[in-house]
Amino acid sequence: MKITSFEIKPGVGLGSISFGMTRENFKKIAGEPDEIEKYSFSDKSDDKAETWHYDELEMSVSFEEINNWLLTSIAVSSPDFKLHGKNLIGLSKTNVEKEIAKMKLGKLEIIDISSEESPESELLSIEESSLNFWFENGMLSEIQWGPVMEDEE
Repeated sequence: MKITSFEIKPGVGLGSISFGMTRENFKKIAGEPDEIEKYSFSDKSDDKAETWHYDELEMSVSFEEINNWLLTSIAVSSPDFKLHGKNLIGLSKTNVEKEIAKMKLGKLEIIDISSEESPESELLSIEESSLNFWFENGMLSEIQWGPVMEDEE
């Protein structure tokens, strides 16, 4: 692995990794993924996507055909990853909300994603920064982010 920085850059990427990178350029930095998950969002022909999983790093990245197979999102679940220099994974929802407020990343929206299988699941989302914070049982389990889009196109 050649990833040298674990600093989350909202809307931009992670360390030297930038949204919009090709799969080949990403692989030069991160190496071969442990698993590649291929799927489609719908029946449309250009609606395919891939999520690459890096188990040791506790990181997944996604590439979508509709975006010319460029890097479109990163998700991490290891406390090694930092946002504005802070380790947030494993913190309580209250503590994460306090830290996020100090970072001035945008308006925080709370989304209830609980289900019968996961009754204690919650999502905090900041649209302006394209950041999602996933909580299980009141603790931050994953941070997911993507590029900040100028408009819907």
